Amino acid sequence: TLSGAPFVRPLAWSDPALRSTDDMFLLGEDVLVAPVLEAGATIRTVRLPDGVWFHGDTGERAEGTSR
Repeated sequence: TLSGAPFVRPLAWSDPALRSTDDMFLLGEDVLVAPVLEAGATIRTVRLPDGVWFHGDTGERAEGTSR
């Protein structure tokens, strides 16, 4: 509310290299939402924005390198 930025944000706001990604989004600055959209699928490929990210269920650490 202090900056006026929306809570739900496109990935391009944090990493311009992900401008064409239209099936993932950020909640605030720290939560990446990447839903599984294919019927019957249980996993999907995710391109992470630059930085360090942690899996919400397992705590696994990953380095984001979108370029």
